[in-house]
Amino acid sequence: MAPALSAGRADLVTGLTSGSRSVTSIRRWLGAAETLVAVQIAVSLVLLTGASLFARSLMNLERQPLGFDRDHVLLARINPRLAGYKATNVNALYRTLYDRLNALPGVRSATLARYSPLGGGNSINAGIVEGYAPKQNESVSLENILVGPSYPDTLGMSLRRGRTIGLQDGPGAPKAGMVNEAFVRHFFPDQNPLGRHFGVSGSPGPTDIEIVGVLKDAQFHDPKDEVKPVVFTALLQDASQFSLDCEIEVRTATDPAAASNEVRRAIAEVDRSLPISDTTTLREQVASTFNSQRLAARFVSAFGGLALLLACVGLYGTVGQAVARRTNEIGLRIALGAQRRDVLRMILRDTLVVVVAGLGVGIPAAFGAGRFVASQLYGLSPSDPLSLAFAAGLMTVVAAIASLVPARRATRVDPAIALRCE
Repeated sequence: MAPALSAGRADLVTGLTSGSRSVTSIRRWLGAAETLVAVQIAVSLVLLTGASLFARSLMNLERQPLGFDRDHVLLARINPRLAGYKATNVNALYRTLYDRLNALPGVRSATLARYSPLGGGNSINAGIVEGYAPKQNESVSLENILVGPSYPDTLGMSLRRGRTIGLQDGPGAPKAGMVNEAFVRHFFPDQNPLGRHFGVSGSPGPTDIEIVGVLKDAQFHDPKDEVKPVVFTALLQDASQFSLDCEIEVRTATDPAAASNEVRRAIAEVDRSLPISDTTTLREQVASTFNSQRLAARFVSAFGGLALLLACVGLYGTVGQAVARRTNEIGLRIALGAQRRDVLRMILRDTLVVVVAGLGVGIPAAFGAGRFVASQLYGLSPSDPLSLAFAAGLMTVVAAIASLVPARRATRVDPAIALRCE
């Protein structure tokens, strides 16, 4: 619209007069064009900075330690309800599946649990902890995960104290449970939690579960959130309806996806009517947790790349037009002894002014936009200098390349032809 409006205001008589392209009119139009290009550069800088922030935040999320080993683990959900099992007889099925899966070749460890980390499962229960007096207006709530034997070994979780839940923790045995470090920090600071008892809603007694082990904190939900107190109770000892929600977890020596058919075949050998669904790997499950962050990074990167392209096209066109309008001036300069590199430096200097103006507007805008999305970043400040430096550097390099072609064309102006046209 800018050149169209400028052309519409042109003076017909003056425009038809020979040699009427005054320096004043040229500078006025170039000023408008340069302003628009500077705005494009500023917008590009904001989007490129945002793309860098989102990308680096995603990398921080994916690389942070989650408290478990996501590699070589196959996950598959089973539904004993649809196969006719009840809470009173499902434990026998789980014990048979545990033995059969651990006997498979290439399987290092196998277990069963109600859900696995970052799988979307959640089970918060009212709880009672022996020896802990709740603070005023505090309601004790615990995340309770039913797990089978070898659960920490299968998921690669570290045991800090005591022992893990094993085959000995079955029906008829004293109820056993493990807790995470966040549980110990909250309920037993500076105390040994082993041998203490706790209870969750649905337990036969108020504090009938003995703490036999402490596991290192692991992130089961949003990696950005602080790890909350979690208790792990024995699946083989549970007789509630929750025990019918079950996921099979298998750690393999090689690619877990390749073991999918063997695991399915083993389950079918135990009970062919047992439905199997949602077969995936733990690495894929963790990666899917970051889909929204990955989508945001791709979205902003795509628009940042488009804005960068538009800014470069605008800069190329503006510099090209400036060279065309200043052909006579450039020819005269060369005729009077200016070197080719002097002309190149002159054109690039004018381009640098536009780029610096765009960066001068874009940098504060990028800081403001960063604060707007600060809640979506992880491990980064919204004013991260590395992201801003990357965006500014990329913008400067690409702008220099875009202006170099018309600038080099200016150095090849023939003085004789340029002065003859004048």
